[in-house]
Amino acid sequence: MPCESIQFNGERLCIRDENTTSAYQACDDLIIELNHGGLTDYRRELGLGRAVHPVRYFSAGGRHRLQAFASHPAGLEPGSGCTGRRGTAFNHAET
Repeated sequence: MPCESIQFNGERLCIRDENTTSAYQACDDLIIELNHGGLTDYRRELGLGRAVHPVRYFSAGGRHRLQAFASHPAGLEPGSGCTGRRGTAFNHAET
């Protein structure tokens, strides 16, 4: 089954003291299982200017979109997804 993986990192997991530099540790992985196969026209982008990471593709006769966004000042990493089918959307926020 196709899936997307989003790795979360956080300031609260930064290992440091006054004598060393910081080392960020992975916080968690969010695995989104896509309950369909036969992906076509898969596009993954990284929009640094807008701090977004969209993924788009076609599968099972419909268009699908996943998008993650990061805001360091707000300490927020929300994500959303939708498909061309009614009733298949999600939203997620990691603070």
